[in-house]
Amino acid sequence: MPAAAPDLALSATLRAAAPHQHIRHGSPAVVIRPEDVRVWVRAKRTAANILFLVDASGSMGARERMRTVKGAILSLCRRRIKSGTVWGSLPFGAIVQRPSCR
Repeated sequence: MPAAAPDLALSATLRAAAPHQHIRHGSPAVVIRPEDVRVWVRAKRTAANILFLVDASGSMGARERMRTVKGAILSLCRRRIKSGTVWGSLPFGAIVQRPSCR
């Protein structure tokens, strides 16, 4: 099975070849040599540590609003956070509580 073709970074390749065009004889087209070729290097996303700070003071509107905020955070975490990521929520306000972590 043939290896996958590298992902050519065309603009970077052209920028690498451009300064040498005056000394590369040939057609009026841009001459690209193997040493000019640039490819995209893709980095894998890694897990992270995320902490949501939530205002739980009286100005937030009490328990019902806190349930809504917790639901929104859980929904975001289920859809967007890569597996292996550690996250938690820390409510702050009049009473300090232990962080809830997953």
